[in-house]
Amino acid sequence: MIKHDPSPRPTLILTRPALQAERFARAFAARFGDCWPIVISPMSRLDILTTTLSLDDVETLVFTSETGVTAFLRLSERRDLHAWCVGERTAEVARAAGFRVSVGPGFGAGMIEAIIDESPRGVLLHVHGLHMAVDVARELTKAGLRARGATVYDQIALPPTPQALSLLMGDGPILLPLFSPRAAQLMTRLDPLPRAPLHIAAISPAVAQAAEALCPRHVEIAREPAAGMMLDALERLIAAQPEWTATRA
Repeated sequence: MIKHDPSPRPTLILTRPALQAERFARAFAARFGDCWPIVISPMSRLDILTTTLSLDDVETLVFTSETGVTAFLRLSERRDLHAWCVGERTAEVARAAGFRVSVGPGFGAGMIEAIIDESPRGVLLHVHGLHMAVDVARELTKAGLRARGATVYDQIALPPTPQALSLLMGDGPILLPLFSPRAAQLMTRLDPLPRAPLHIAAISPAVAQAAEALCPRHVEIAREPAAGMMLDALERLIAAQPEWTATRA
């Protein structure tokens, strides 16, 4: 039996920062094979907003993204502090840097509850970007803990690469994983909006809601906010379109 080329498959467009996008692309290829076209088109870049960071009385750092860890590493040589991390991937980055780590369930509200349950002593410092989904320091302070926030970075919006823009404005189907409300919002700011049939994997209901203006053909929401669950959501999108994986014998 002669195997012919598979039916046309959608292009996976990854809009995360380059290192994170490349890591996810490798995980996607490991799960689904290397016959899927992948385009990496970061829609933001890291911009450090300060050159100093006060750590007076701080005993615990709070990181709600691996970007926060990366920004902190550029601003301070302190690695002796305890670090609360929103989820496992952020924790991996913090551990690699030398921090003692506690890990939340993968989303901000759950991590806040876990910190409150632990009731740590000393000052907690939430290292975050200009755009926050949850004001962690405020919520911890309301619970009676000593907490403050430090806005140390911004994620500057970038336009899609020419290749990604051509695909988004074309007729072919697109697999589009979105990892934050801001990622969805940046996509909805394109003028004109994408015309391609979009099949979106959203890391949370909030992201799915933010992406509604894109009029996607199909949306799957990750059952937990983790990269593995995003791969599961993409698998459900792929399963819903059997022609993408059909072969002609």
